This record gives sequence, structure tokens and C-alpha cells, in this order.
Amino acid sequence: MVIRTEEDRSVARCRWAPLLPRQLYKNQKESHNVDISWNSYPVNEKRAFSRRHVEQLNQKLKSGEYRLEHVDCINCGSSSHKLLFSNDRYGIKWRTVVCKRCGLVYSNPRFDSPSNQRFYNTDEYRQLYNADDLKDVSPRFAERATKSTDGYNKLGYFEMVRDLLPQIDTVLDFGAGAGSKLLPFIDAGKKCVGYDFSPAMVAAGKEQGIDMVQGGEEAVVGTYDLLMLNHTLEHLLDPIEQLRRLRKHLADDGHLLIEVPGFVDKVPSLQNAHTYYFSPRTLESILGVAGFRLREMREISQNGFILATFTKGDSISSAVDDDEYRRIAAIVRRSRLRIARQLVANRLPTPLRNLAKEVMRAGRRK
Repeated sequence: MVIRTEEDRSVARCRWAPLLPRQLYKNQKESHNVDISWNSYPVNEKRAFSRRHVEQLNQKLKSGEYRLEHVDCINCGSSSHKLLFSNDRYGIKWRTVVCKRCGLVYSNPRFDSPSNQRFYNTDEYRQLYNADDLKDVSPRFAERATKSTDGYNKLGYFEMVRDLLPQIDTVLDFGAGAGSKLLPFIDAGKKCVGYDFSPAMVAAGKEQGIDMVQGGEEAVVGTYDLLMLNHTLEHLLDPIEQLRRLRKHLADDGHLLIEVPGFVDKVPSLQNAHTYYFSPRTLESILGVAGFRLREMREISQNGFILATFTKGDSISSAVDDDEYRRIAAIVRRSRLRIARQLVANRLPTPLRNLAKEVMRAGRRK
């Protein structure tokens, strides 16, 4: 329905809730000439820190300046997959697929190794997603690491290993950003070091007095009682091989702590920087192949994150379960209507957009 008069607007108010996604897509294509398909993911304009950087990245992807590679599933080796979404939350043209054999969700194609290094080493990642991180972080450094938001306890990772503190003397945070996640361990008297690709974030951490090193797993030295990857694993190109290398730096009786955005009960927030999206099942499988044994796993209801601790174990074969693919497919199907309505709501005139969002919020409360 094309909104031209107040009468049209009144009819739209009545029709909005029950409208079917396919008809909404058709109407929006006719009236706004936008690119919307069943594989579209809602673009969050408010959270895109720089539209210019998004447009520049899309152009680099189109021109081949950033090179992409097609890959098979790292969990089971299958080349059979299904396309889920064709863009990320900021409008970057990026394909997210699910393996039809084991249910692992991943980007395909994705950056090749040189392009991936460039993306992080030049801080283009930070410019796209966390532009504020490149500014002076000192006034709110501790608050960013510890302040809970929307019921999500940012110190949940620390509380998960609190009972292990007597066994921990040394901590390595891999993919540490500026090292703020190390603060609780530093306060507990532990010797800590953080590794990150970003020169700006490493410099920011050093300004706070944190021991920081720029580089990947090849730069890591020493042995540690606790190895932490806090929202890092999903960024790695080859998490199994990279975990195997990091495993050499974990004490025999040490622990690995991981937090990732999970594919648990709903589709997580998509971004091109996330090469993988783990469910509890695929996360345990990937870690098992890398030589780690699950100790404890928690699913955070507020945001769908997964927190897990592992110990060293024997490498096992990957878990292949057709039910996991069907479970992921079911989650995506349930999310289609919500995503479709959000996509269209973002394109409506402001008064009608606000009304549509109120309807969707009311539906979720029910």
C-alpha cells in the first residue's frame, strides 16, 4: 500500500499487524524501489557509526580490493550449505550461510587471509563498528568493562571462573581490544597480558597501564593458567587451527574461557566481521576438534550470548548432527516474520514507522 492520504494512513494503521511479509516486500519495492528480499537482514542505521565507511567497504568488496574466498564447513568438511542472509546489520553486502550437514553458521564467501589481516590491522573494523573505541577511552575505561546493560552482566565471564581464581596466577586475553576485560583479574592480583591486532587499541590499553601486545597467535609467548577469548572466536578465519596453536600456551591444568554471540533461540545480530555464529552444539564440537573438553556452558537469555569454560583434552572428531541443521533452520523461519516487519518498518514514513514498531513490541510482549 502506497501512503498518499490520511485515509491511506488510517487504513495502514489497521492493516499493519496482520500484513504478510511477501506482500509487504512487494509494496515496498513498488513504493520505495529498495532492495528487499527473503534473504535481507534489517539494517540498523542508528548503529552504523559511519555510513561513509560502509559505502567504502562495499565498494572495496565490489572492486576486489578486498579479496574473498569460498570455503567448506570447517566443522564437518561439507560444501553443501543454504543461504540465510545476504547483508549484515549495517548494509554491508555479506553472505551468511548454514551447513546442511552439521548446522554450523558461517560467512561464505569471507575475507582471504591477507584481506582479513588488513581489515583488522588498519582499524577499518573499529571504524565500521566501534568508532568510539578509537577515541580517548580513559574517562570511561573501567565502566565499559564492568557496567551492566539491559540486564546483561558484563562481568559474567569473571564470575564464571571466580571459583578457579586460587588456581590462576597468569591470564592471557586473546583479541583483548584495549584490555578492559582484564581489569577484574588485575584487581585480583593476577599477572595479565592482552593481545590484539589493532594498533590503536593496544596503545589505548598501554596508556591504562595494561600489558598489551599487538599481533595474533603467532606473537604469543609464555604459558598461562587462564586463556580468554571474549567475543573473539567468531572473528577468526580458522578457529580450530588457531585454537590448537593457542593450546600450546595453556598450562596442562589450565582453563580456556570463551564468550561468543550464540545462535541459540533467535538469529543473532549479524556483522561482516563475524566469520562464524556458534550454537552450543557447534561450539562444543569445534573446541573438541581443537583439543578442548567442555567444563561448563551457560546461555545468557538477555542477549543470546554463550559463555563456556574448557580444559585440555584429546582431540575428537567433529560432531555431525542433522538435527542441528533443522534446529537452526527452524530458528531462521521463526525469525523471518519479525525480520520482514522490521525491514519494512524501517522504510515507512516516520509516524507510521513508530506505530509499526509499537505493534511489533506489543506482539513480542505477548
